[in-house]
Amino acid sequence: MFSASSLPRVLHAHPAALPLGLSLLTTTAILFGNAGLSAAGPLPIIDGTLGPLGVPLSARQKVGVWAKFFRRAAILVVGGTALTTLSSLLAAYLTPSASVRWLALTSAAASASVIGYTIPVLGPTNARLLALDAAQAGFSPAEDREAEALIVKWNRRHVVRFAFFGIANFAALAASYVERPF
Repeated sequence: MFSASSLPRVLHAHPAALPLGLSLLTTTAILFGNAGLSAAGPLPIIDGTLGPLGVPLSARQKVGVWAKFFRRAAILVVGGTALTTLSSLLAAYLTPSASVRWLALTSAAASASVIGYTIPVLGPTNARLLALDAAQAGFSPAEDREAEALIVKWNRRHVVRFAFFGIANFAALAASYVERPF
């Protein structure tokens, strides 16, 4: 049975338990948070997946909604990805178990791969959508078409990152199970 007084003993016997727990918590929040937002957040509203709004959004409005979402989400996802990568690396360093080390390193690599994928694959699309959002004037017909295409492209490429977060989450879960201090 676990009690607060046994915590120092548990952490001494299982030094990777806390960083693994943090990694698991963070990857779970990012993975399922992104899945929820992709199913019922701003993107399904923008692309009409949730049904008509009554008043159709212009391409300019769609880019504006995307940009507001992106600016907030980018901070959380980048911070969470860094946190889960570092906590998985710390767990790999702290554990005496080769199995836990391998799983923690797999989680760290999968988490870090999100950034490695995002910068070259989504970066140019992000930059162009943010530039369109910053434009003060209305969109030309060509910019309307470009904005619509960029949002579709971003959404398609964004969901690929679920695979990276899914691998990271599963590896952190498996490592936590193997390390299980309680």
